[in-house]
Amino acid sequence: MSTDLDPFATLGLPAGPNLSDEQVHDAWRAIATATDPDRPDGGDPARYAAATAAYASLRTAQGRSQAYADRAAKRGAAPRRKMTQSERGNVIVCCVFSVWGLIFVVLEGLKLPAALRSASGQGIRGLWTAAYNTKYGWHGTFRLPDGKVLLRDVIYRDPIPAVHVGLRVQGLYSGGIDPYIYRLHGSQAWQTSVIIMIVGFVVFLSMQARLAVVLLRFRRRLHAGV
Repeated sequence: MSTDLDPFATLGLPAGPNLSDEQVHDAWRAIATATDPDRPDGGDPARYAAATAAYASLRTAQGRSQAYADRAAKRGAAPRRKMTQSERGNVIVCCVFSVWGLIFVVLEGLKLPAALRSASGQGIRGLWTAAYNTKYGWHGTFRLPDGKVLLRDVIYRDPIPAVHVGLRVQGLYSGGIDPYIYRLHGSQAWQTSVIIMIVGFVVFLSMQARLAVVLLRFRRRLHAGV
């Protein structure tokens, strides 16, 4: 229900969609008590009726939002309740990069324990034979000293100079969810994992900070009715 009068002004309330049910009810009750036609002095029927109509308009959150929009439209400046295209774009970018940052942190975190064990020479020793190369590194077969195949299609994570198909080098398998073969002594692969984790965490935090700024500006714009 709506009235030609400004329901916010009628109840003496600040214009805005964020008023609570209690604020609206208390404002109406104060006016209704003072203007009730059943009072001994006859009250103020006109003001009582206007306050009751205003309360009917503002008693729900949806009603307050609609009344606020109507009020702004009459003033020639309807408030934007939806994000602008630029704001939506910023939110999407922040979310996507935040997810990617977390993915890098988690993936490298899974590799780190095995890489740390290999740095101190802990693991199963054997012989790794190069089979083929991809953008992720050289893949090959890892055999135990007795010739038994322990792992197939496994990547040798540490750098190897002049690698070619069929090259055999000694290696160390240190376990882990995602198996890799490391050099026998002093592997530095853990440093790469730590660096990637730090970068991923920094990306995640920076994107979350940027997202917070975008949402804060949007909230302020809503409150300002722009």
